[in-house]
Amino acid sequence: MSDKSIKALLQNKQKMVSPKIDFLKRLRLSIVSRHSANAELQIENCKLKILKWEKKRGNVQKNY
Repeated sequence: MSDKSIKALLQNKQKMVSPKIDFLKRLRLSIVSRHSANAELQIENCKLKILKWEKKRGNVQKNY
């Protein structure tokens, strides 16, 4: 993902957050959403690695 698209996503998220909350709460929300997005990407990456490994071994499971 390019820097421009990341900035655009963050700006859209900031627009969705109420302007009445203070800076620290807004910052926490931004950090939490970024961490959860990273965790989801890591999980998907891990699933792909496991699937590739199982294909090499011939043990493909359909629960991924």
